Amino acid sequence: MLTINKKRWLAVITAVLVAGSVLGVIPANASLEESMCEGDYTPPLAQEVPVEVVQEKSVTASPKTAQVERVEMMYQVREGDTLWSIAQRTGITMDRLAQANNKKLDDILVTGTTLILPGIDIQQHRVAEGETLSHIAGQYGVSVDRLMAANQLDNPHLIRVGQTLQIPADSQRESVPTLKAGKIQIGGWAWPVVGEITSHFGIREDRPHEGIDIGAVSGTTIKAPAAGRVVWAAPRGTYGLTVIIDHGNGLRSLYAHCSKLLVQEGQQVARNQAIALVGSTGRSSGPHLHMEVLRQGVPVDPLLFLKERLFA
Repeated sequence: MLTINKKRWLAVITAVLVAGSVLGVIPANASLEESMCEGDYTPPLAQEVPVEVVQEKSVTASPKTAQVERVEMMYQVREGDTLWSIAQRTGITMDRLAQANNKKLDDILVTGTTLILPGIDIQQHRVAEGETLSHIAGQYGVSVDRLMAANQLDNPHLIRVGQTLQIPADSQRESVPTLKAGKIQIGGWAWPVVGEITSHFGIREDRPHEGIDIGAVSGTTIKAPAAGRVVWAAPRGTYGLTVIIDHGNGLRSLYAHCSKLLVQEGQQVARNQAIALVGSTGRSSGPHLHMEVLRQGVPVDPLLFLKERLFA
């Protein structure tokens, strides 16, 4: 029985080889062993599918971001200041700073001299963790549609953390308290808490530290350094519980790592009004206040805005 089956099996294999040779599936001179082994594999050709080509948007055709009214700031030179150090702390180039004040790059600044800190033409906003386009629009009193148009966005849900948005200007003046048009003097803000500066503005461990850290005991009251409107009072990613105050004229201050918030978004606050309590929420190694100041979205050294002497 076994002999008969083997003969039948060989007959079937032979028939397959003959048919394969005739049809061209198996090389005519291939043996049975060669036909059963893995050989070079030729993938099937991909079917060609017509692809719709989407034309890139023309930059020139896109809506332009409205320019804001430039507000110059006046800063009184303090001991140790140089054009270079002020430029580093304000995000202004030395050339521009020198030109605005009719100075040469190597001029020595005299303590007490008033310098002009030139502004920029646009208001920017860097997207933080937890923010939505709708919420950002609400902070500046601008519609989502206008914000999308100014930034050439097709989908209001597709913004990323760290993305810089251009804010249309005319709405800002409606949404923030007006302090003073033209030039404003800085350097007189009250200190939000009493404590030692434990980390300064600038480069820290090869990364920018965009504010100052003030050491304080957990639960210490944080006070608004100047009047303004609260535009953020909620957790803010690595910042933890955070308060942001809009002071008008493109100025905002931020208070991070709080243990408790004492204000709500939209609330007007006065100078020295309690806004939060010191804590260690978010990415923090211990209780302290992290304070930032942003001028038209650009981080600047808060010490330029605070009174030179803590108890003055």
